[in-house]
Amino acid sequence: MGTLSHTHGTAFIHVGTHKTGTTSIQAMLAMNDDLLRAAGVFVPKTGRIAHGLAGHHNIAWELAGDPQFDPACGTFEMLLREAAYANENIVCMSSEEFEFLHFDEAALRNLRDGLLAIGYQPKIVLYLRPQCDYLESLYAEIVRVWDIAFVDFLEKIINDGVYGRSRFDYLRVADAFADTFGAENTIIRSYDSAKLLNDFSNTLGKGRLDPSSLTFPDRLNPMPVFRDVIEARAYQLDSSVRHCISSEQRFDPLGLIDVLRLFVTFARSNDRLRQKYGANVRSTSIALLAREILAAALNDRESRYRKQLIRALVEQPMDVAA
Repeated sequence: MGTLSHTHGTAFIHVGTHKTGTTSIQAMLAMNDDLLRAAGVFVPKTGRIAHGLAGHHNIAWELAGDPQFDPACGTFEMLLREAAYANENIVCMSSEEFEFLHFDEAALRNLRDGLLAIGYQPKIVLYLRPQCDYLESLYAEIVRVWDIAFVDFLEKIINDGVYGRSRFDYLRVADAFADTFGAENTIIRSYDSAKLLNDFSNTLGKGRLDPSSLTFPDRLNPMPVFRDVIEARAYQLDSSVRHCISSEQRFDPLGLIDVLRLFVTFARSNDRLRQKYGANVRSTSIALLAREILAAALNDRESRYRKQLIRALVEQPMDVAA
């Protein structure tokens, strides 16, 4: 598909990343379809796969050649026709699955050129959270479906900067999008759960959309607690685990040494990210760092117990006792 020399609107492509409130953003978009359209913001129906969520995952899967792609849920060509017919000033697409297109330059070009061909300048919107926080949250999510020991997960990220298709070297992610869409069209933001929906609404509305007029969802897809992660890991190993972790205990497997190793690994990349894109993303949140410094200083036995327990779940069959 060829490109046009003139654009009459902007297409915002929210590409995640994973574990940065993407489900909440997609729920907000779906809940406010009419208000957004009245403000000149069009969110296509094509490519959505879940009721109540404006997540265009099927489009991302198509562009990536992912076997999850289902033509019955709509194609990129169909989405372009829908957006062209709507003819609004702003088009918005959202899927954390778009994040993975940074591995595929051809897919990124197809995404860019398709939108340019119907007269829209594409702009990437990318939220990033501290690597330590992201690591804990991502592991708590994937352990429910994948057999991966926490220690192996941690070492893979420190050594390679990537696990599966999730890249922890954020500069490489940002640069991949900027190389195709242009740095001026690549919006990088530091993830703040309390400000996320207001920030994204303001990005779309550009002063024409009042976030206070929108309906925001309650927090969605929260991070599993420590007990749930342990039980999911034990299930993967076909093991029994006796423990004394309460049902309210957050998942906090990283110790102070882990946090410092991750800081050393990603500090330079994060600094370059700030210089190039103005995104002040730290390797760890202040809250996480303070928590682990305090636990180490006080020799917190409960904290040490939790960290030792998750690291003990590495072989099968087994019986891990408190």
